[in-house]
Amino acid sequence: MRLMTPGSRGRISARPLAWLVLPLAVIVAVLILFFGRGNVDQDLPPLVSGGEQGRDEVVLRGPTGNGDSTNYRPITPAKRETALQRLAEFRARYRQSQPFIVVTSAASPQSLSSLAREIGSALSTHGLGTYQEEKPDSHNAPGLPTQPVMRLAPRDSRIVRELLWALEPYLAGHITLVYQADLRTDQIQLHMRGNPRFSGEGEARFDTP
Repeated sequence: MRLMTPGSRGRISARPLAWLVLPLAVIVAVLILFFGRGNVDQDLPPLVSGGEQGRDEVVLRGPTGNGDSTNYRPITPAKRETALQRLAEFRARYRQSQPFIVVTSAASPQSLSSLAREIGSALSTHGLGTYQEEKPDSHNAPGLPTQPVMRLAPRDSRIVRELLWALEPYLAGHITLVYQADLRTDQIQLHMRGNPRFSGEGEARFDTP
């Protein structure tokens, strides 16, 4: 016969509850993965057909108007923090795919290389990319508009749109997507070109001429 000791009445062993911790953790992770994408899906920049085979265009939202200066302005600390937070979430979502973006820029105007360096720095903070010096004509191609160009495999279109959403604190306006089937997910390229105008908070707007 087991005697009840003072304080033992109503006591519940924690050992059976321990087996519930792992399943609950898995459920929470799945909920975050699927329902945590809601804002991304809602705000994902629209994909517009470029009218040419192998190309599309993404339009990034931004401040109304064309900006107020052609001189480079770094984005504000608040906007940079927003971008870094989005990039951290992006990296967590695509940890298995391991996307990596090389950012380059045309030789002129000088504001393009400054912008490219800043974006490359933000990407490198989370191991998502880097800025790289490159010959100014390496991304020239007949018929390309004078706006930023991203090169990617068609299968990575969703990944790139989510990446551009994360970079919206830096960029606004039109981005051309050029599809190249042999590029891996860790070989995505962002080439800055065009004549951006910078808002008071440092966001660069690219509009089709």
